[in-house]
Amino acid sequence: MNSVIFLQCFRNQKSDGIPRDALRKAFGPLLKEPEPDFWCIPCDAGEACTFFLEPFHAESVHQLTVRRACQDARLWDALAAILGFGHVILYSPAAPVPLILDETVIQHLPFGLLQVLGNPVVIRNGQEIRAAIDASCFHSGINPVSRYARLRAPLSDDKLNNLIRKSNQRSPTLSAAGVRERIKRLEEDLDTLVKIADALPSHAARAAAQAQSVRLQLAETRRRLHYYKSQANGPN
Repeated sequence: MNSVIFLQCFRNQKSDGIPRDALRKAFGPLLKEPEPDFWCIPCDAGEACTFFLEPFHAESVHQLTVRRACQDARLWDALAAILGFGHVILYSPAAPVPLILDETVIQHLPFGLLQVLGNPVVIRNGQEIRAAIDASCFHSGINPVSRYARLRAPLSDDKLNNLIRKSNQRSPTLSAAGVRERIKRLEEDLDTLVKIADALPSHAARAAAQAQSVRLQLAETRRRLHYYKSQANGPN
């Protein structure tokens, strides 16, 4: 499979990490670690499925990038297990929608990410992840429509908006500390959108448009922080 698969972990719309030991347990004894942030497992015809790890902290990972995924069911079961390690989302240029293991994960994902990738589908196991990936990547004779039809339906717009609304319930008046926290969150959203625009050509236009929106919000929020600082310092 030539496509790339991304798994990212979030908490309260901010980046979060998956413990490295949990990833090792998911992949099992086949896993090899040539470098701290470059792992692999043997695959078909002597090829290797590779994993690039983006650290969150020393012993945790924010993003796992999978390249040259094979048809081995153990790989897909491992990816399903990883979706259960916190609030993790899986997406790929070869998948029509992003995937999650539980709908409550929605509350923890950056809103900008959902606007770009679309409504997630809730899956139950590795077989359903593989069914969501374009069947043409595997050169098989299985009809991709029939494979994908076995998945649950995407969350409705109303349900998605309700989950996001619940996660965004904040006091209308932010303190200076709250403004700083919002700036940090917007900067993380912007970084995620730029990565999507670079990695997923099919989503580049939407990601770039949303990134511009986030930049405007960021500029306005920084102006608010400047106001707080000027009020704290008082007149010269």
